[in-house]
Amino acid sequence: MADQWGPVYDFITSIHSDRFRHRRAITVLSVLLVLALLAAGITVIQQQLRVATARLLIVRVDGLVETDPLIAVKLGFAAHLLDPSRQTRTNLVDSLPLTRPGTLTGHTKPVGSVAFSPDGHTLATASDDRTARLWDLTDRDRPHQLEPPLTGHTKGVLSVAFSPDGHTLATTSWDRTVRLWDLTDRARPHPLDRPLTGHLDTVRSVAFSPDGHTLATASWDKTVRLWDLTDRARPHPLGRPLTGHTDGVLRVAFSPDGHTLATASGDTTVRLWDLTDRDRPHQLG
Repeated sequence: MADQWGPVYDFITSIHSDRFRHRRAITVLSVLLVLALLAAGITVIQQQLRVATARLLIVRVDGLVETDPLIAVKLGFAAHLLDPSRQTRTNLVDSLPLTRPGTLTGHTKPVGSVAFSPDGHTLATASDDRTARLWDLTDRDRPHQLEPPLTGHTKGVLSVAFSPDGHTLATTSWDRTVRLWDLTDRARPHPLDRPLTGHLDTVRSVAFSPDGHTLATASWDKTVRLWDLTDRARPHPLGRPLTGHTDGVLRVAFSPDGHTLATASGDTTVRLWDLTDRDRPHQLG
């Protein structure tokens, strides 16, 4: 009898074994599916984090283009590596021309004049955008702008000049005025007194005497004016304007001893002035 039922037992046993293998296969497949879904979810989250980080870097790049261009370039590349999208690529391409080492950007219109401070650590620039800007060159490989820009002129700024001690900056403008700025703390520049007025046309050029006590300004009104800066907080004109040129005066320059002033004009001439007694200047020759 046992021999007759043997095949039946074997058949039933094989059915149970198949069911067990099927259940185990289904369990394994279910676990694999869950793991795949988790992996996909982690991948999506990681991608979202990369995109979000790249966008934060782009914002940071926009803020550093003017002040630290080399870091801006590096952050731009990092953003593109994290998220190689059109947005990061466009941002990187747009910023590269502005971030070449040694290129100072920030003015929005042509820059017409530059001047170094006596210690060489500060650069001043004048622009038609009505501002003068100061740049920190302490590390000349990493120049950056000293905020904020100097504002107050109502038209483009034409020229800039530092006093011999570097504590005062003079700016001239199309608005016919000269402004003096206190740079004792160059991180907090501020205007000194009111603008110097008197010229009847654009003020083209400005220069400090070697001792810093006299300022000379040249104008399209064909005159040169001298200003007493012995007390720089209360500047005042010295005597009458220097006249004689028949066209606008373009440049002024002091001799090393401060006793002679040279003026250049559109009338094709240069004139020399004796300032030994600055209260009574007169033309030489």
